[in-house]
Amino acid sequence: MSLRLRLSLFYTLLVALMLALIGLALDFSLRRTLYSGVDESLRQTSVRVRPIFEHEIKEGRGFKLGEEDLASLPPENTIVLNNPQGKELYATRRIPTGIVPALSLSTQQGWRVYTQNVQGNHLLVLRSLVSVQDNLADFRHLLLLIWPVALGLSLGLGYLLVGRALIPAERLTRSAYQLAQNGNFQSRLPEPASRDELWRVARAVNTLLAAQEQLLEQEKRFSQNASHELRTPLTVLRGRLERALETGDQAQLQAAITASDDLLGLVEKLLELSRVESGKALDLQPLALDELALEVAESSRFQFNAKGLNLQLELPDVPLWVQAEPFMLGLAIRNLLDNAAKFTEGSVCLKVGLAEHQVYLEVEDSGPGIAEEALTEVFERFYQSEVAHRQNGSGLGLALVKGVVERHGGRVWARNRPEGGAAVGFALEQTT
Repeated sequence: MSLRLRLSLFYTLLVALMLALIGLALDFSLRRTLYSGVDESLRQTSVRVRPIFEHEIKEGRGFKLGEEDLASLPPENTIVLNNPQGKELYATRRIPTGIVPALSLSTQQGWRVYTQNVQGNHLLVLRSLVSVQDNLADFRHLLLLIWPVALGLSLGLGYLLVGRALIPAERLTRSAYQLAQNGNFQSRLPEPASRDELWRVARAVNTLLAAQEQLLEQEKRFSQNASHELRTPLTVLRGRLERALETGDQAQLQAAITASDDLLGLVEKLLELSRVESGKALDLQPLALDELALEVAESSRFQFNAKGLNLQLELPDVPLWVQAEPFMLGLAIRNLLDNAAKFTEGSVCLKVGLAEHQVYLEVEDSGPGIAEEALTEVFERFYQSEVAHRQNGSGLGLALVKGVVERHGGRVWARNRPEGGAAVGFALEQTT
């Protein structure tokens, strides 16, 4: 069942409920009005007749109304006078047997009865309710005729209006199918002029398309860069192996092993970056950043010692807590240390502290620093400065750091130190 038909049926159902409620209300109102008219007529007749009977009884003339009195009364009303034992003393017309005096107003055997006491006798003013019931029946019959016609009109009109309202949605649907078939993610869906729900849907889809286009562009650039970066060490490895095969030179074989290690390191970086950007939910848990930094630094100290570098730590006296996934954040810290170790010949300092309710970690080195124009680019994938090229860097370490930190809702930065060297770090929200 289409959305158009479902909305039309829902609209028709609402109209049916409204008509039913209106019909019940009108029926109740008409019934009340008709009965009120009958009751008022009976009361007025009783008011006019009662003094006449009281006078006739007082004068001892019997129980009878004159022709003039009867002519002035509503002909639909019947007047009956019974003695206390129920014997009929006077009646303008015959009434069904079994109708008895009651308190004021009552309905008996299809008659409306108004009872009054006249010097111990019972004065009954009655009217048949046949005309009232006929009027109600005619009204209900009219409602039954109008109801299906109104429902049919509401269904047709609702179907037409819903169809017109869904025209923009149909256009959006056709445009989306055409876009998917063409595979042109640079195109956008037309946004309706009216800022309604359909406009919000189109805007949301266009936002998604923009993100998809950006992602595809990043993947395209990543593939191109990865192909280029992998081609270089593979070419070097092949050349060294060919020379070693020709000469049997052990130095060439050792150089080939080194080239294969560089290639393996690049592949590992690619896998780590892919894992970070996979979008898989992080297993966040309370984590003392200073303790994790100490653990990673101690595991990297052998690497620093082997290069003759001095690794210093500046950690707080009390733990600083953040919400993080230990493995991912440890990976980011390790890459910061690896990056610093490549570009310095002196010392590296790892600092953890608190500033403006954020826990920060920064790695400082005493190397040549970063070109000012490159401070905003060092976190891009495969970005390499001339120094990085000389150090055989992959250009993926800081990109991985940025990916991890942003997945944790943090921020990264790179700056040059006034006393020389660079400082690269990140900050996360502090938790208690």
